[in-house]
Amino acid sequence: MPPRSDDIDPREFRNALNENGFAYLGRTVDKFVDIRFPKAGRYFEPVKDARKRTLRRETLARLMAARHSAETEAAQTAAEAARKQAVAAAIAPAAHPPCRASLTDAAAIAQLADDFVLQSTRAEGVVRFDLILLGWQPSQLDAHADAARMLAYQRQEGVAA
Repeated sequence: MPPRSDDIDPREFRNALNENGFAYLGRTVDKFVDIRFPKAGRYFEPVKDARKRTLRRETLARLMAARHSAETEAAQTAAEAARKQAVAAAIAPAAHPPCRASLTDAAAIAQLADDFVLQSTRAEGVVRFDLILLGWQPSQLDAHADAARMLAYQRQEGVAA
């Protein structure tokens, strides 16, 4: 059967489907699927004329329009994720203390002393597990705990025992 004058021929249609990432699911299903943006249950009906013949040009246009809406939806989802990530990055420094594992010597002692002062205001006092949760390594606590404790007492104008 020759192609209708206002439609593209079947070979061009098949090539256009392949180039644009669409697949035809067969005559029994008679639906198309977007391979580049797969989504369960998202199938596309072909455009048909009154005699139930597939209008290839209109079907391809409908598939491309559906692709455009899927791309727009994906872009909106990515923009929303980026917005959420920016908000999380803005509040993360307040929510999570900086990592202390990279601190050494005087910087480690000064920060550990500050943490001792902060932790001593709680009813439980300074607990090793809480310091590890703040980012301290056990080896750092073993090496600098005594010096940091004395510095913390001095900063609170207490007397080191």
